[in-house]
Amino acid sequence: MACIRLALPYDTTELAQFLEDQHGLTVCTKEPNLPFEPRYNISEKMEVPCIHLEFEGKPWDKEQKKNTVMTMMRCGLIPKWFKVEDRHSYIARGEDLVNDLPFWKGIKTDHRCVIPCHGFYVFPRKLKEHPWFLKRKDGKEIMLLAGLYSIFDGASPNHIFLFNPSNAVVDKYTFATVTTKHSYDLSGILRQPLVLTSKEDVELWLGGSATPSWPERLEQITGVPHDDERLPLVK
Repeated sequence: MACIRLALPYDTTELAQFLEDQHGLTVCTKEPNLPFEPRYNISEKMEVPCIHLEFEGKPWDKEQKKNTVMTMMRCGLIPKWFKVEDRHSYIARGEDLVNDLPFWKGIKTDHRCVIPCHGFYVFPRKLKEHPWFLKRKDGKEIMLLAGLYSIFDGASPNHIFLFNPSNAVVDKYTFATVTTKHSYDLSGILRQPLVLTSKEDVELWLGGSATPSWPERLEQITGVPHDDERLPLVK
C-alpha cells in the first residue's frame, strides 16, 4: 500500500499553536524555523513536521528530562538496519503491531511518533471513484495520527546514499503511518490511518519514559477500527 496522503495547510508556528490550544501539547523544535511549506497533498518522500519524545540524561537517572519535540520527518520509514535508503515502508498495519511482526517489534516500543494533519485522503473500494478527503467533524483544524519513526544513520559506512549524491553525513528521520480497518461509517474504503482520539491516548502513544514499552492499551487501540463516536470524521 502506498503512503497515506495528508493535508497540512499550516506553517510550523501555526501548527504549534493549534497543538497547544486543541490538544494540550507544548512542543519545542531544534531549529528556530522548521523548513516546512504548507500543503494540501503530502505524499511519499515529502517531509512533514512530526511529534516525538527526546530524553536528556541516562534512563536510570531520576532527574531525566523529557522533551516533546517537533522534527521534520520524511514519509517512508527506513529501518536503521537497511543498507540502501531507497527502500521504504509507508504504512504499518495495526494488526501487525498487535501480532508482534518482527519487522516492527523493536520500532514500536521506542520509536513512536504523532503525525499532525488537517485531514487525509482515502481511496474507495470502487477504483473509478475519486479519493475522499476526511477531516474532523467538530471543525478543529488538527487531528493526530499514530506513526512510527526511524533515524537513518548517515554516519554508518554500510549505508548507500541515493537521494544525497554528495554522500554527506546526515541523520535522516523517516516515518510510517499506522493504519487500521475502516470504521462502520466509512465502509466504502479498505483501510484508514489510526487517529488518536484522546489526549490520554496521544500521551500513551508518545511514551512516558526512555525505557522501551508497549502498554496493553496500545494493543486495544491499534487492533480495532476507528471509533466514530469518540472522534467523528466527515468527507
